[in-house]
Amino acid sequence: MQKLNIFKLLFPLLVIVTLYGQAMPQSSAQTQTEFQYAAKFVCGKSDGELAARGQYFTIINVHNPFSKEVNLRKKFALGKPSEDVGDVSGPFRASIGADKVMGIDCPDIYKHTRTKDGTFIEGYAVLLSPVELDVVSVFTAGEDHVETLNTERVPFRKVAPEVCSDLNMNISTGFSPWRIIDDPISSTTEPRSVTVLLRVNDTPVGPFPFLAGSLWVEPLLNAGIAPVPRGPYKYEFRFCLCRGFSNAKLSLDGFANDSANVSLNGTTITPGLRFNSVSHIDATSGFVPGDNIITVVVTNKTNSPTGLNIRGSITATAGSCSGNTPQ
Repeated sequence: MQKLNIFKLLFPLLVIVTLYGQAMPQSSAQTQTEFQYAAKFVCGKSDGELAARGQYFTIINVHNPFSKEVNLRKKFALGKPSEDVGDVSGPFRASIGADKVMGIDCPDIYKHTRTKDGTFIEGYAVLLSPVELDVVSVFTAGEDHVETLNTERVPFRKVAPEVCSDLNMNISTGFSPWRIIDDPISSTTEPRSVTVLLRVNDTPVGPFPFLAGSLWVEPLLNAGIAPVPRGPYKYEFRFCLCRGFSNAKLSLDGFANDSANVSLNGTTITPGLRFNSVSHIDATSGFVPGDNIITVVVTNKTNSPTGLNIRGSITATAGSCSGNTPQ
């Protein structure tokens, strides 16, 4: 009789424990699932070869229907003609306040894809959010005035969180895609790729110090040996860090002609770079998930040759975004 009573007491507890144990993994998985939106965009002027002749515009409206701010990531995949595959830029971080709307338009897409304004481009803006959002694409087109207008609500798909490998990225000049994004040379356009300094028998031309594992780069061909305007020359290197990364570190040695300041995501890192002696820089803070930017502003103090030489790397545990190619 006593054994039966004990069983009657324990049985409901066993049922609760069993149900609770089954529900927990499902709940945990649900909290990790992300909502992905692929919003179509068409921007720029078409000459009639790939689309009807005219001017195309897209605005992607993203609404946060919740009472708390939402952090999301966005990237842009460009399409190419003849069944070719275009580039993917990003991801870039974004946040939307409670019940607020974010607009992503053609100038934004040109900026993120580093495409010249007005160029005819098409592709997808891919958004990743921890919660469900309202996403609508608005398309307009015409020659001299609006001739067509269409709206399209973008559906979501649920995707598993990205599993990221460790990051170990070489950022050395001459071997990695550094770019010039601003300079005082009137005949140049920005952004553009840097140029490796003229070399003879694997030795830099001019009185430039040697640094093993990297090469001197310049804003313009022969800028390292010919006079160029005085002023700031802004170099940039972009990279992606996966969400959930840890132990991120930037380590570099470098020279600059004449001198330079280095910053990570807008925060200056000391010391700066000099021409007459190599500088060493380490940074373990200031990194963010998604798009990160290293900026080096080289100051040319006189109308003299100028250039930049950096040997370095970026490392992070679980930090490499899928297909991580510096942007």
